[in-house]
Amino acid sequence: MTNWQIAMLAALPLCLGPVRFRTWAAMLASGLAGHWISSLYPAPVLAFVLIDVVAALIILARPKGVFQHYIGCIYVGMICSHVGYIFASNPLAITVYYGLLTAAGWLAWFLLFCWGAGDVGKRIGARLGIRWFAPHRPSAARQ
Repeated sequence: MTNWQIAMLAALPLCLGPVRFRTWAAMLASGLAGHWISSLYPAPVLAFVLIDVVAALIILARPKGVFQHYIGCIYVGMICSHVGYIFASNPLAITVYYGLLTAAGWLAWFLLFCWGAGDVGKRIGARLGIRWFAPHRPSAARQ
């Protein structure tokens, strides 16, 4: 198992809501599929495109918030990087290409973790009677 896969499993307790779990499952499945495909073939770029398109469609189907939207945008960015690598047709760029995909995967994990940790923090605060100040929400002004 890779460090990213271990981090995804560690983030599972923060992703028990149905929308967040769908995002988590799509991210984990795409990571496992990409790892498996890359172990079979040296540069399976077209398979990566297919994997990321499916994951982006799952994640962006009825997005329920900013974090899910940003994670979906990261997948769209990875699709763009796949297409860019195909058009570059430079086999020496594979290390930069894989580095970009790795960074995007960790950024998506970080956003998923922050999304889950923020909701857990709000629930703990609500149990302790702490009210969160949210000036950007119109309902906060009425309280």
